[in-house]
Amino acid sequence: MHRYESDIVAWANEQAALLRAGQFNMLDLEHIADEIEDQARQDFSRKLKWGPSDFSSEK
Repeated sequence: MHRYESDIVAWANEQAALLRAGQFNMLDLEHIADEIEDQARQDFSRKLKWGPSDFSSEK
């Protein structure tokens, strides 16, 4: 089992450390892309539900 599937918090911390260290060849790019897409979908859904005025202070 891939670490992403067994401990996403540890996986995320590991990916952040690799980014900061410039070890780009070691990144789990497929899962990073999936997480970015999932976050964008969640944000979009939340904005649809609550309306844009609830997010006017976000930058």
